[in-house]
Amino acid sequence: MIGRAVLALAALAAAWTAPVGARLPVHPDDGPALAGATKALCSRRIALLGEANHGDARTEQFKIALIERLVDRCGFTAVVFEASFYEFVALERARQADQPVTPDRLATAIGGLWRYNRTFQPLLPWLADRVTSGELRIGGIDLQQGGQGQD
Repeated sequence: MIGRAVLALAALAAAWTAPVGARLPVHPDDGPALAGATKALCSRRIALLGEANHGDARTEQFKIALIERLVDRCGFTAVVFEASFYEFVALERARQADQPVTPDRLATAIGGLWRYNRTFQPLLPWLADRVTSGELRIGGIDLQQGGQGQD
């Protein structure tokens, strides 16, 4: 059973320089807001991450860093994307069969809108490592038109 989940309901993307101690990039001016959001969400069971509008790279980049903190610091055990449910079922079956979940296969499951966005790439190996180790579960809840390459 999934204990606590981050629902990343929008495209996550952007590339900024990482502050000291961060594994995923975050804009240098966003440190206090990131700390505040982490503190506010850490005790929650579900965190829904959206944005004011699509294409706001700074917001999307902030979410990448926030996801990392909610999992690593707050014990969240799942990340769910606005993507095809069925692609993630296949990934879970592979994981249960002790097959590694690769960043490429994870990118395919998440979908084409994110898969081909170069600034989204830092999140993929981080997620794949945690999914393969069993530390994190992933899923999809809403099939998107950007599902190019999916079964």
